[in-house]
Amino acid sequence: SLGVSVSTVSLALSGNKVVAAATRERVRLEAERLGYVYNRRAASWRKSSRNLVGLVVPDITNPFAAEAALGLQNAEVLDGHMVALSNTREQIQLQTEILTTLIEERATGIVLIPAIGTQASVLQILIRSGMPTVLMNRDVPESGLSLLGADDDAIIRCAVGHLVATHHVGSAAYF
Repeated sequence: SLGVSVSTVSLALSGNKVVAAATRERVRLEAERLGYVYNRRAASWRKSSRNLVGLVVPDITNPFAAEAALGLQNAEVLDGHMVALSNTREQIQLQTEILTTLIEERATGIVLIPAIGTQASVLQILIRSGMPTVLMNRDVPESGLSLLGADDDAIIRCAVGHLVATHHVGSAAYF
């Protein structure tokens, strides 16, 4: 016996700094000796969310999606959160199923590159759940969700301004 309370053991196993480092180490060694394996699912039942951020993309083979996954995985703000990558294959029904599962699993939040054709009504499940969600690269008008993406109008103004001022181009086309 370690001579500590059950709550101290729980705090120590979760790495909580409230427990002295020496006590955390004693608890860790005893847990290892007993073959204890931390059960994240059981722990998540006690919390309002899991240490999971969902990244939902339309095409996992798209290099942009791969870069987004790497960037999110490396983001310091995640602080111990895991990234769950899901591929919708540009299918709105599959996207809805994935989003529903992430909500049911009590993910901490979702970063979503919406499937083409996604309407605000499709995302109501996210809005009603209160799930923190950020849209990436594709806006869904009237969804009320925050968008992280490029300002195409500003980019075009900058590019055309450069072409006109520097290269004296009289006309340009954007595809």
